[in-house]
Parts: sequence; C-alpha cells; structure tokens
Amino acid sequence: MWFSPKFSFGRVESVADPMGAGRVLVRLHGIHSPDKNKLPDEFLPWAKMCVPATSASVSGTGLSPTGLEVGSDVMCMTLSDDPTDIWVLFSWGTVGDINPLAYGRSTALSSAIEEARLKDIPVSKSNNFTEPSIDRSATAYPYNDVKVSRNGFVVEDDGSGGTARRAEMHPKGSYRVWENDGSITERCKRWVHIAGEAFINIVNGTMVNVCSSNFVQRIAADFYTAVTGQATVVSAKGLQKHSEGLEIQTPEIRTDANVRCSGVIYVPELHVGTIYANSIQASDMVKGPISNSAGKGAGDLSFDMTFNDNGGDYPGTETVTGKSGLPLSYELNKPVSAGEQVLKYWTNNRLDEVAGVSGKIAAKLYDTSIELNPDGCWQIVQRALNAMNRGQVDWTDVEVNGTPNDETMEAFKAAIGKRGEDHVFTAFNGVQFAYYVEKCEADPTQRVNFNKWVSGEVEFLKIPTVKEAGDNGPTI
Repeated sequence: MWFSPKFSFGRVESVADPMGAGRVLVRLHGIHSPDKNKLPDEFLPWAKMCVPATSASVSGTGLSPTGLEVGSDVMCMTLSDDPTDIWVLFSWGTVGDINPLAYGRSTALSSAIEEARLKDIPVSKSNNFTEPSIDRSATAYPYNDVKVSRNGFVVEDDGSGGTARRAEMHPKGSYRVWENDGSITERCKRWVHIAGEAFINIVNGTMVNVCSSNFVQRIAADFYTAVTGQATVVSAKGLQKHSEGLEIQTPEIRTDANVRCSGVIYVPELHVGTIYANSIQASDMVKGPISNSAGKGAGDLSFDMTFNDNGGDYPGTETVTGKSGLPLSYELNKPVSAGEQVLKYWTNNRLDEVAGVSGKIAAKLYDTSIELNPDGCWQIVQRALNAMNRGQVDWTDVEVNGTPNDETMEAFKAAIGKRGEDHVFTAFNGVQFAYYVEKCEADPTQRVNFNKWVSGEVEFLKIPTVKEAGDNGPTI
C-alpha cells in the first residue's frame, strides 16, 4: 500500500522536546493561525525529524535528530489525515542566514583568533617564531562549506579553487587548521595526550619546543638521547641531574657554571676553574693550581699520593707524603724521580718562596720551568716585570738573565703588591705567549707545536664557554 503524502512548510517555534526525541513544534503556514493569541505554541503538534538515509537512527547509532533552532523555516509532510502526524524533511535559509566565513569574510570568532596570534616568540638566540594566520585569501563562495553548532563551534571545509583547507574553531579561541600545503597549526588552552602503549614523534626537519613555565618529564624506565651534532643546554640558573646513574658520551662538555657530583666523573680531560674533592686519584698526570676549601695554596696542603713510574729510572712506586712544598703538577712519564723533579724545578728554582706570595703563580711557573727549563721560565718572568714597570717608578728593572736572583724576587713581590695577583699572572701568560710566537717566527718548524704550547696558557685560547660559543639555534 502506497501513501499519498501531503506537504506544507512552516516555522519552528520550539525545540525543547519533553520526550527528548528530537521533535520540534512547527506552526504550518495555511494550516495553523499565525496569531499566537488564537493558537498558543503549546497547542501546536510536535513534528518528528527526518535524517539522511546514511544514518542508522536506531539504538543510539547515527546522527542525532537535532540541530534546528527556533525560527528555522522547514518543509514538512504528513502521510495520513492525522494533523498531528507531521515529519520535518529539511530546512532552508536566506542570504542573511549564511555564515560570513562561506564568503571568505571574517567573524567575531575568527577575528579574535587572529588578534591572539603569538608574534616574535624567541626560539633561539637568532630566531623568532610568529604563529601563522589562517589563510582565507583563496576562499570563494560557494566552495567553503561552513558548519556552525548552536554553541558556536565552527568547522570549515574549503575547496575553493582546488584547494584543500579545513579549520575547526572553538568559541573560546582554540583552533586547528589544515592548510592547503598539508601544514597543521593548532592552538588550545590545555593539550593532553595519553598513549596506552607508544607515543612516537618523527620530524624530518626542525623541531622546537618553547615553554613559558615549568617543563617536566617523568620516565619510569630508561631515557636515551642521541645527538649527531652539538648538544647545548643553556640555563640561567642551576642545571641539576639527580640520578643514581647518568651516562654522557660526548667528546666535549662545556659549562660556565658549577658542576656538582656525589659520585664519580670519568672524562679523558677536564678543564675547570676549581675542584673541591675529598680525594683525587690520577692514573697519569695532575696539572694546575690546587687549593683547599679555605683558598690556601700548595704550601699549606698535605698529600698522601702514590706516583707510578711509566718508564723512569727509579723504583716502580714512590710515595710522597705530607710535603708542605709539594709542587702542583707531575709528569710521570719523565725519566726522573718525583723527588729529583721537586728539587730541580721547585726547591732549587725558589718556587717555594714564590708560593709564599702566590700559590697560583708558583704552580704556573713550575709547569713553565718543566717545559722551558728554569732559565727560560725566569727570562719570561723578568721580561714581564720590566714591561709592567712604569719607567722604574714602582720597582727597579731587573736583568733578563734567567736567574731567580734576589733582585728578581724583590721585583716580583713589589709587582704583586702594586698590581695584584691576577694582573701579574695575566702578564706572565702574555709574555709567554709572545715568546711562543717569536720562537715560531724564528724557526717555522716549531709551528706544529704552537697549539700544544699555548693550550691553557692564555685566556683567549681556552675552550670557549657556552655563553661565549652562543646558541645559534635552528632556523625556522
């Protein structure tokens, strides 16, 4: 049996279906009086909602029969003579009812999102980031399909001019947009990802994380990071690693702040300003100024160390204990015993007297004496003392003869008193550097040794710190 449907159209007066079945109150033109005094809304029939045939509409599956608003114009039909048996087929609107986004024009929401864009956010020392705008420059009617929910959630599917752009906008300003080139931009108030098994990010280009507050990572198992280039960590305050086992494999670690470790640090070479330790064990060579926690020099330190012979002519093991004038560096592969080395380069070289004035300079002159012999070391000292002297106003110039005589010692003490330890130390380094340059200029074959000579001798030739090296960062 086929039914003969009857059609009419009307306007929705209410969507508050007391049964929650998606029904709406419809005032049909030509059937119901438009005068609400004569026919109040509560006497109008509830019309059932039709949905597309692609929706199951059973057991909660498919599209919910909702979406109409009060004032929507709708086409209706009935399949019987029962005036309350009404079905809503579809709705329509006028030009003023079409969302401006369909024409590529802005709305209050899209303007607010544009206004709130992040601009010039530093991501490195030389690069800033600006949040891209949603590009609607190619949008043309009628190719941008816009859907707006009653609470203001907006979805755009724009195919204008063969493009493929999709935007989803939340009334609070969060959004996600897929641009025509496949790029995705997203902004939200809170972003939570929960992965039950695995979370994988693969980026075939630059990846930048910028966090304006705390950044926390908690890992219950192993953590592994591999960097094929340079790894730089810049911290305005302290950089702390609390771990029972932390392994870093890198040819070089640079820091211009403190490094504290309650365990053991294994490195092939360590360049630091100060080391505080209850025990220092060295299998090869210990070099540099060493002081106790009170800042005292070598003359006030006691040592109980064992030095192993790597080919010398003295017994395989020699123990040096509690010597107040113990020098601060040892080259264990030299064919000379530790005691003979102390006698030649420290005691007979009057460095114990120098240490009484400056342990830092005494340690430097000890190294220089081993490298250039005592006479070469004291020639550098004497040249530097004369260069610092202002026409013999502060002390009497000394003869450059490479001998640590009384005149040289008095001039050294006067220089410390007039110029200070750091100034004198820098002056000695500068003259020693000039000596290396002169030596290479006189004998070009010596150039192969230049970098080895000056390593650690002058400030501007040391390994640069993180701050000096800078953070060029990625190019965005």
